[in-house]
Amino acid sequence: MRTAFDNHFSGLSFALKCCFNGIITALKRPFNVPSAAFKCALNGLLTALALCFNFALIAFNRHLNRALLALACFALPTFALAQSQTQSLVTPVDSSLLAPAPLFRDSLSEQAAAIVSAPAAQAPSRTPFFKRIASPIDKFFFGVDTAYIHRDDYNFQALFQNIYSHESYKIRSKDGNTIGFRPDASLKLGPYIGWSFIFVGLSFDILHLGQADERREMDLSLYTLPFVIDIYYRKSGGSYNIYGANLGDAIDITRLNGAQFRGFTSSVKGFDLYYIFNHRRFSYPAAYNQSSQQRHSAGTILAGFGFTRHKLSIDWDELTNLIINKTGADEEVINEIVSNSLEFNKITYTDISLSGGYAYNWVFAKNWLLGASASIGLSYKQTISDSERGFDAFRLSFTNLRDFKFSDLTFDFMGRLGLVYNTGKWFAGLSAIIHSYNYSTDNFSTNNSFGTINIYAGLNFGRKKKD
Repeated sequence: MRTAFDNHFSGLSFALKCCFNGIITALKRPFNVPSAAFKCALNGLLTALALCFNFALIAFNRHLNRALLALACFALPTFALAQSQTQSLVTPVDSSLLAPAPLFRDSLSEQAAAIVSAPAAQAPSRTPFFKRIASPIDKFFFGVDTAYIHRDDYNFQALFQNIYSHESYKIRSKDGNTIGFRPDASLKLGPYIGWSFIFVGLSFDILHLGQADERREMDLSLYTLPFVIDIYYRKSGGSYNIYGANLGDAIDITRLNGAQFRGFTSSVKGFDLYYIFNHRRFSYPAAYNQSSQQRHSAGTILAGFGFTRHKLSIDWDELTNLIINKTGADEEVINEIVSNSLEFNKITYTDISLSGGYAYNWVFAKNWLLGASASIGLSYKQTISDSERGFDAFRLSFTNLRDFKFSDLTFDFMGRLGLVYNTGKWFAGLSAIIHSYNYSTDNFSTNNSFGTINIYAGLNFGRKKKD
């Protein structure tokens, strides 16, 4: 390459020298006489122009070859991928036709032609964009260690269940006087049908058929592998019984316990969210909604967050009259006990809690599972106006945290227990859930507990299609 360049440069120098000498010679003679020197200069100029043009073509050819080589190296993978994705629809083209013929063949042009004419390698097909996004989400929510958890082979469930619901409130004064209120228990029967964690059905309270009932209840638990969500709404009133009363040694409360009291109303609404750390090996659904089976025993740590809004209302005049009628105590004594330690008309407060706990599924025999979990929450409770409802109550509860007081911290409790026999096709079992909340002031404290016991039997149907 260097020798060729030197030859071109020497020829160009000789031509320019001849041209220069011819021009000098021509200037010494009259311009109207075409002399041999003028002709020599003209020939030298033409020779110089020809050599310059030839040299420019050589340089352009080399740069063109380099550009084609870079283009081939960049475009070949893309061309090969497109060819592999459309090979069933497009007839392959002879790749040698794609190689441009260089003006002057040299080593660079031959390399470019060799790369372009080489057979295209089979490139792996790319995963669609939305599938690449959905894959980690699917793995997080549904990915399991199959040695520990077996996902159901069916799409749907049908079951018949019996739900026993329980609720109680207990109020304690700073003097140690206590009184509790408990509504009549409900026993509901009915059929349900479900898909995944969504169930719909119809149930009847067989203990209160044909009776007017002011009670409203909704307890919804959604079980997935990484998360559990409890949503509840309960409103009761007009059908409470007194229990656990203790008004001092001087008052006989034998006839008071079990008496019906219609002056107490309550409501609680809220949610709890729990994260299961070992959700690839531990399955909450296996113990509580039968959408999977636990094959080997496993446990996990739980972490949760919850928010609830509580409301209590007591008619103390009606309660005072009931206590006097049932115990025969002096009216002034009862009024003094109530006014000094227990009396309030309405309480509305919110509860924000952070909880931690542990859950364990014990596979003690083939197709049998016993699951249990317990969480203790550190909760911050604060009194709010009764007019604050819904999201406003939720927002106000967090806004009021700037007035934080350690005296408003209490502990809550949540527990579950489940026993199930599941063959994959048929299943039966029982489960229990309990919530307990505490609230305290300088004069009194309250405890609210509620929960359900569920006995069920059913079957899975609609086998899933295998991939």
